[in-house]
Amino acid sequence: MIFNQDGSGIWCHNDSGDQSRFFLINTQGDLIAEYYLEGANFIDVEDIARMNWKGENYLCIADIGDNLAKRELTSLYFVKEPASDITKRDEKFVFAAEDIFKITLKYSDGPRDAEAIFIDPKTFELVLITKRELNVRAYAVPLMDTNTQTFKKSHILKDFIELPLAFVTAADISRDGSGILVKNLLEVHYFPRKDKEHVLKALQRPSIKQSYFPEPQGEAIAFSLDGSRFYTTSERPLGLEAYIYQYKLIK
Repeated sequence: MIFNQDGSGIWCHNDSGDQSRFFLINTQGDLIAEYYLEGANFIDVEDIARMNWKGENYLCIADIGDNLAKRELTSLYFVKEPASDITKRDEKFVFAAEDIFKITLKYSDGPRDAEAIFIDPKTFELVLITKRELNVRAYAVPLMDTNTQTFKKSHILKDFIELPLAFVTAADISRDGSGILVKNLLEVHYFPRKDKEHVLKALQRPSIKQSYFPEPQGEAIAFSLDGSRFYTTSERPLGLEAYIYQYKLIK
């Protein structure tokens, strides 16, 4: 999950088994709109992020889930962030195939399951955090080819650090890049980031554990636009209702 440009709505998605689409909801959970991606083949979407490039906002839909560690390639789908009107209800839109940019990811040492990504607004690096290791891995990879100033269509994930966490299900970075949230099934951790500090170095310092009440299969987290709060939500295991929870960030 991630907030839209003015903070009035939330971009979100379903897990595996759904169509190639994502949603805009308001902060009460009402459906505003559905967005379909023509020609895309979602397998297991697990996170959504934002990137600002040349004055345009883009959404990144991360099809990175791999419960059985069998996918040779996982995918990121980029689309321009749509304008949003939260007074609407149940609208449907389609992104044409030519308006979708796809990037593939491959781990250098074989497939892994992951559910958490964010894009560093300072460096345009993709940060991906795996899920199932006793000490999960955080990978950072530049999305841009520095020679051509264009985005590469494929990346090998090989450089990583380990975090003393397991079962990480979501992550987000504040809009100004000054802090990072990492969530697992039971806890939320905040990593403050110093000016000009690389994001992986920030993740290696001690975190500030947040007040959080675990949800049934809680797998999403997002900063508020001003970075003073964070929000979580969950899947709907066994048909249970999903709710949006708000917490004050502890710094």
